[in-house]
Parts: sequence; C-alpha cells; structure tokens
Amino acid sequence: MIKKIAIGAGGTGGHMFPAASVAFELKQLGYDIVLITDSRGMRFAKDFSDHIIIEISVANIRQGSAIGRLKSLFALLKSIYDSIKTLNTYHAQAVIGFGGYPSFPATIAGFIRRKKIFIHEQNAILGRTNKFLRNFARDIFVSFKETKGLKQKNNVLHTGNPVRQQIASYIKHPYPIIKDEFKILVTGGSQGASIFSETLPQMCAFLPKDLKQKIVITHQTRPEDKSSTEKKYLEIGIKAFVSDFIHDMGKEISESHLVICRSGASTIAEINLIGRPALYVPLPSSADDQQTINAQYSVDHHAGRLIRQQDFTPTFVASIITELFMHPDKLENYAKNAQNMGIDQSAYQIAQSIHRALQND
Repeated sequence: MIKKIAIGAGGTGGHMFPAASVAFELKQLGYDIVLITDSRGMRFAKDFSDHIIIEISVANIRQGSAIGRLKSLFALLKSIYDSIKTLNTYHAQAVIGFGGYPSFPATIAGFIRRKKIFIHEQNAILGRTNKFLRNFARDIFVSFKETKGLKQKNNVLHTGNPVRQQIASYIKHPYPIIKDEFKILVTGGSQGASIFSETLPQMCAFLPKDLKQKIVITHQTRPEDKSSTEKKYLEIGIKAFVSDFIHDMGKEISESHLVICRSGASTIAEINLIGRPALYVPLPSSADDQQTINAQYSVDHHAGRLIRQQDFTPTFVASIITELFMHPDKLENYAKNAQNMGIDQSAYQIAQSIHRALQND
C-alpha cells in the first residue's frame, strides 16, 4: 500500500517553494503527496505536477466588518470540513503545514483525525498560523536557529529552509572576482517591489563615473513596471537587463557581486546557500515585521545589510553601493559569511525526519 502525506501550504512562493522541495524528497521515499492549498497557491501548481492537488477556499477572519468576519469564520469551518474529507478520501498518515492560511484548516483537520502533525517555519519568527499550530505539532522544523515564538516544550529541529533544486545546483560556485563589470541583481521576490523600480535608476545618477561605467544591473520588476524601468536605465546610460521573470535565478545570483532584494525567508535561503552579499529591504507590510527580523539575522551574522524602505533613497543607496565597490574585501567577507549560514539538503533532512517519525511511532 502506497503511503500518503498531506501538505498544507498556500499564498506566496515563500510557503510553496519549500513545500514543493519537501514533497519531492518524500516522493523519493515512497510517499504520495496530497497538496491542500488555496487559489493563490494554485499559481504554483506546476511545482506539484506529480502530486494530488486539492484547492480549498480559505478566508482571513481578521479582516473586514463583524458580519464579514462571521462569514469568514463559516468559510474557515467549511475549509476544515473539506480538509477532513480530503484526509479521509486519501487516507493520509500525516499532515505537514508550511504556513499561510491553507495550512491552518489542513493541519487542524489532521489533528481532529488524529494524524501526526509537522510544521515548518520559514521565517525567523513564527508566523501567526504556525504560532497557533505549534501546540499540535509533533516536530517543528525551523529555518533560523534562533526562531522567535517557540515554546520550551516544542520539539524543534533546525533544518534550514528548503530551496529549489535549480538554486541548489549553484552551491559550489565561488564568489566572482570584480574586473570589468560590477554585477548587481535586483529582485523583489514573488510579490515584486515597485520601490526598486522607482529608486534604483535614480540612484545610478549619484554613482561615481568609474562605477557607473562598470555597473551591470539585472532587474526583475513587476510586469507593469518593466517598460518604464527599462526606459529610466536607458536614459541615464546604465547597462541593465530588465525582466518581469527570471528563468534561472540560481545563475543570476551566482554571477552577481551584490543582490538588492526583499528579505523573505526563501530569498535569504537562496542567497545564503549560494553565498552572496545582499542589501535587504524588508517589506514594511509583512506580518509581525517578519522580513525585518529575517534581515536582521543576516546582518547579525555579517552576511549583508538592512535598509528600511523609508531610508531607501537614491543618494543613500548610492553611497552604500559606492562604499562596497571601493572595498571589495567587505563584499567577499559578506559572501563567505552568507555561505556559512546556508544549509544544504534541507528538504532531504525534513523528509528523512518525517519518515523516521512515521516508522518509529
């Protein structure tokens, strides 16, 4: 009989990419995977093409009027009921929650059906969903060694944050020597970052002449910002490659001398695994200020710098980039420290831990 495990995840790539990586490793161990996700998670369905995918409707009960919250509560109860039916239909042995709203009904359904519960936290502080689910989990896998919000009684395993295989394949690439070009990668993560498109072309005007001649920018924008961003770089005479999608992110990270990005957990994990310095600009609206806490962790380990969005001005960013360009030894040290923080084979470790737990319990 083929064993089955349900995965609850949804929302952004930050939840879905680690879930897909672990699903792949569990498949190698002989498990069939049932993914329980929402409409947003369905955007990443291609990463789960070999697995069973169940879409449920999940509402955020913290938003809206009293009547709206009541409707959302009923929707949440229905999503738990639908998740229970899914677990019954596919006879899942266990449920793994990867954060995001869909992981809540899936994991609660698992608890009700007396399944073994595991959760993975990508950020340096437990998200609101996982903060509640920690009470039901057999094991909690964490990306950051000093993850905030855990309880003393929790069984915590520091496994790191699983990254896509495409990224992991560049782990051995050494930091590139700065010669004729100084390469900067700009990426806003799965939610994009218009602030980068607004600020960075203007920033180039404040760079010294020798740096302006050497700088090469690969900039991932939101689709609606692509044309205007290209035009801005062209007008100021900067060599820039602007795209709304980067097909081989691992290659771009490995070839860059500096990355300018948000500080979502998956972004940091990918940068650290390859080992590149970064300027982290946390998303101000991230829940519980998770992105700032994530970025601060890298800063504390001398693997990058944190710039709050209100400070992300053309002149200030230009001064930092100029300083780093003038002192390549700082960039190299950041890169080395970042790589020391990276954890390889995170998905494999998580899958093996779950497999052992299911065999021994």
